[in-house]
Amino acid sequence: GVLRSYAPCWELVVGRSKDTDWSAYERAATWQDRASPRGKADDAVRAVLDRRDPLPSLAGEAADGDYASRFDQVAALWPLLLPHHPDLLAAHAHARLNRGLAKNRSGTEPLLDALAASRQRTGRPTCSALLLGLAAKNGVERTRAVDALLDLAGRDLLDGPVLGDTLAALLTADVVVGSRVAPGFHEAARTDLRAATAVLDALVAALPVLPDRKDAHLFVDLLAQLAVEQGRAVSLPEPFRQAAASSASSVLARACRRVPQP
Repeated sequence: GVLRSYAPCWELVVGRSKDTDWSAYERAATWQDRASPRGKADDAVRAVLDRRDPLPSLAGEAADGDYASRFDQVAALWPLLLPHHPDLLAAHAHARLNRGLAKNRSGTEPLLDALAASRQRTGRPTCSALLLGLAAKNGVERTRAVDALLDLAGRDLLDGPVLGDTLAALLTADVVVGSRVAPGFHEAARTDLRAATAVLDALVAALPVLPDRKDAHLFVDLLAQLAVEQGRAVSLPEPFRQAAASSASSVLARACRRVPQP
């Protein structure tokens, strides 16, 4: 009954999470569902569904990677508990994914693989998990995130606009490093046409937050390439239109000039 009536309303939360003096995250990102049922120690379903206030416990969950035994194997079993709720799995995965932004061996690979195997269109928590995977310190985790983009796009399940809106939120909150995400987008777009279409949609959605960012040229350069290849005109934010109209020789200005205008 609890699962049949489960209808989460996801909200991105970013803030400080502290477990011990050695385990603290100043800009942790995760997903909460304020209306989720209250967890109970003797009710596994309610315990898993409880995402009413996940930020305070995030640091402690992430610390499993430092102190718990066989945390990789335990994380690999999570998808078995949530095979039909990829966004809920993605929300729970954010503790490990936040850890992966700065540390190696976070055990996120099987979680990213499970999200890649989803049969549902990507929601915001799933898109967020993929983006944190793309921004991971470990190259293996970044590769798994790229593979997930390709797998989902190959089944027409990768929602480009949602991916872009979520990227905009994470960039604005200073959660992910754009210079790690952009190469993953490039690799996915280079490999598969359906992924390229979703990535272009994502870049268009993220455009409003890119002006004044030092990594903006990485995204605009890829946007220009994909827009030309797909024959699509894109309206640029005013700062980028000014850069395109100027005589500036910066990488960003040159990229802006290559974007087909409507």
